[in-house]
Amino acid sequence: TNLFCIFLIADSVRTMTANHAPVWDIPTEDGIVQRQAETVNNPEVKNHTDGRPGRKLDLNLLLLREDLLITILSDEITYSTLTVLNLNDNGLYTLPRAISNVFNLVRLRLQSNNLRTLPDTLGDLVYLERLCVYGNRLESLPRSFSRMTSVKILRLGGNNLKDHDLRVIEDMDGLEELYLRENYGLTTIPQTVCLLPSLTELNADDCDDLRYPPYDIIKRGLQDVGRYVRSRENEW
Repeated sequence: TNLFCIFLIADSVRTMTANHAPVWDIPTEDGIVQRQAETVNNPEVKNHTDGRPGRKLDLNLLLLREDLLITILSDEITYSTLTVLNLNDNGLYTLPRAISNVFNLVRLRLQSNNLRTLPDTLGDLVYLERLCVYGNRLESLPRSFSRMTSVKILRLGGNNLKDHDLRVIEDMDGLEELYLRENYGLTTIPQTVCLLPSLTELNADDCDDLRYPPYDIIKRGLQDVGRYVRSRENEW
């Protein structure tokens, strides 16, 4: 990858991609962040405020320390044009509460980090449509999840979630695809989650302790899941 330095001004963040390029120092001055990156146009992502192409910030495999991420997402900087943020594979243990400053986010990727919790400010991302936190160590979900009614694709697999954690998904009426695979502590997917009105895909592969609905029913598809849980409504 050919890398060069660019300056990112808060309200005009350009597309950034820098795979496999460890960056350990991000100096800031007067609200300007300097990064090593390769710019890539992303015309498919539209900005919610003015309809122009949005901006993509790809920090995949940058091995960011939490303090550097906090610098990028400081309370003094907002990113009104940033719509896609990739923080995969950075070894992160925390996600700063200031993630809410990126208020026009449509896609957020946090795959393969070390997150045990997510900040409640995540619920302020009212335009968010895709959230991937696969392969972390999540032991709970913030109650603010219920406010993220624009989310269409939610990838929660490869974590340590339990049955009660899924209750915060019940109000996500726009949810179309839910991936729960490899959450070995799950025994029950709430009926209200199974019957979400827009849901078209439910993946619970390798949830070895899952009892409700039975895995063989899930594999048949959501129509069968719906029939199964409705036939047992009195059990809830």
